[in-house]
Amino acid sequence: ITVAIIYGLYRYIAYTKPAVNWGSSKQALKYNNALSLIHELSGLSYHVKNFRPQFLVLTGAPSSRPRLISFMSDISKGYGVMICGQILHKKYRSAYFNETDWFLANKIKAFHVAVAAQTYREG
Repeated sequence: ITVAIIYGLYRYIAYTKPAVNWGSSKQALKYNNALSLIHELSGLSYHVKNFRPQFLVLTGAPSSRPRLISFMSDISKGYGVMICGQILHKKYRSAYFNETDWFLANKIKAFHVAVAAQTYREG
């Protein structure tokens, strides 16, 4: 009975062919490696040799302030972490665009984080 149920389930799935993205095992491995390395970094003590600058730049939409982003990228020289923050008012939340393509096109190593809030102070 169990074999018949499993075979019937297999035939049903093969027939319907649902559009499911299960992801790649390489992506999962990269994610796990990055996470374990970040945990290792949290235990390091600060020293001149392992210092890397970290910047939180409140830019709004990064593509609207390319000179500020370029300036901060020049200061960090690509060795540190740069996070570009954007505060969106709740009524303009639909105006959010993913800026990852802009960073890649301009060869800038940074992350873009958008936060929705009523006021800038709350954001």
